Amino acid sequence: MDTIESSPSRVRRTTRHHRVDEDFLALLEEDFGIPLFSLNRAFLGMPPEPKKEAIALCEWAVRVTSGDPDEARDALRAWARKHKQGQYSPRLQDGHVATFGGVEARGV
Repeated sequence: MDTIESSPSRVRRTTRHHRVDEDFLALLEEDFGIPLFSLNRAFLGMPPEPKKEAIALCEWAVRVTSGDPDEARDALRAWARKHKQGQYSPRLQDGHVATFGGVEARGV
């Protein structure tokens, strides 16, 4: 008699959907000493960076700058500009001007 072998379905778990948010940026600031403004510029784009990549990039920035938070801030923002990530993304840069009733909103 032939037996039918059934293989259990394998569920592949991923963390790709775990994206950076404001609360996570505060943790990165606390852990790495990189100012929140720079973290925001580097990681909150469309869509925000995955958390694992954000941690790895903060580790890289601190490592290549010998732990200097100011230099790490500059390195992280330079990386984001070079790779057009975060708020340096062309999708955000080329967006429409925010308006209110047809009048351009300044300082928004």
